[in-house]
Amino acid sequence: MQTRTWLTRWRVYRGLLGLLLLSGGLAPVPAKQSGMDPDGAVEPRSFVGVEGALCGQPEEPDGGRGGDDRGSRDDAHLEQGEWQATTLWQSDVPVWSLLVEDLLPALPGPEIVALDELGRAPLLFVPARFESRVVPWFTIMDGRWLGAAAFGDADPRREGSELYLAGGRGNLYQVVPLPRGGFESRLVWYIDDEIHALLLDDVIPDHTGLDLLACTLAGEIVHVIPSGEPDTPWRGEVIHTEPARVRQVVAGDFSPILEGREIVFVSLAGRCIHLGFDEGRLDTQVLWQSDQGLARIVRGGSSGGELENVLYIAGDDGRLVRLSRRPDAEWSGRVIYESEAGLRGAATGRFTSESYEESIALFGYDRKVVLLLRSQADGPFLSRTIFNDSDRGHWLAAAELDPRNATDEILVCGYSGRVTLLTRSDGGQ
Repeated sequence: MQTRTWLTRWRVYRGLLGLLLLSGGLAPVPAKQSGMDPDGAVEPRSFVGVEGALCGQPEEPDGGRGGDDRGSRDDAHLEQGEWQATTLWQSDVPVWSLLVEDLLPALPGPEIVALDELGRAPLLFVPARFESRVVPWFTIMDGRWLGAAAFGDADPRREGSELYLAGGRGNLYQVVPLPRGGFESRLVWYIDDEIHALLLDDVIPDHTGLDLLACTLAGEIVHVIPSGEPDTPWRGEVIHTEPARVRQVVAGDFSPILEGREIVFVSLAGRCIHLGFDEGRLDTQVLWQSDQGLARIVRGGSSGGELENVLYIAGDDGRLVRLSRRPDAEWSGRVIYESEAGLRGAATGRFTSESYEESIALFGYDRKVVLLLRSQADGPFLSRTIFNDSDRGHWLAAAELDPRNATDEILVCGYSGRVTLLTRSDGGQ
């Protein structure tokens, strides 16, 4: 009798729920397809400002799958025995990008921000000796993919540096660590478009301080500027428009004849563009044109080094192009590597104890992490696969995270939903 009563109630509830759905009173929200690469989405446009507002900071103590985020060895996918792979975090959806910065100066070493398909941005603290639990510290929850991140002091009204995050909703978040722990997250600006890349650098000559640039799906590069008091809206000024989305942008002193620092970016239109200001006028130069989209760009070296005027650009066709500026200020490029599938991650660093003129790490849709090494300026590039991920790769970063060796570490993420740290215990060849 009791069973029949519960069955009757269930049928009534189910009928009421069906009526609500049909009438639109409880219409289901269409979900974005999980695993849809943000580098290849469909195009909206046009932007507005928004008042600064406090955003919630929901935490997920179990951090995605299953609750145990202990750093775990994953040597099964390694091809070179001197490298070790450690899973720092496992999400239940793809992780699109990573940012490695010293976000919390009171703590030793830099921290890692991972941006995933659900709009989460956990802060990962690399454990000492890679033996203790890796605890994700969730900063925001946007609800749609996040993929763009930048760190620096863009807001003169706040003390210290800020973390900026953006993605598929067009929301730009400012995340500031609080003195007694936790974060204050604020929605400071939004655009009726997707934001695919952020840059924070001193690149606008007539603007004081660092400049925050947001690159949109519609191809706009927008200078986002704080104005007034902390709770007033930020404003956006479009400085350049491309025929397709800008995927990544870097800054540097690339031209000896232009004032200040300039930017170079790559786009889905297959263009690598140099932008700089010449006596207040924006100067534009096409450095490379491909018949397929360009996905990533990385500088060859820091200011003053021999590779200061070298850029590497990775494309949807799996090619890595090396661009270099000659003494006459003209740029030339050549393909130095071809992958079987599109490239989605590139970084330079010191990845062996031997002295190499150039050293680049790559990651992409073929799931492989490949090192390109060249010992002499006019010598050939040698390639070496050091890791195979379980699914397609989408981002690669390099940083000094392990004090036990003399080399840089590599971080990768992508469709597997996993943030993997590649390190070597010997620091050797």
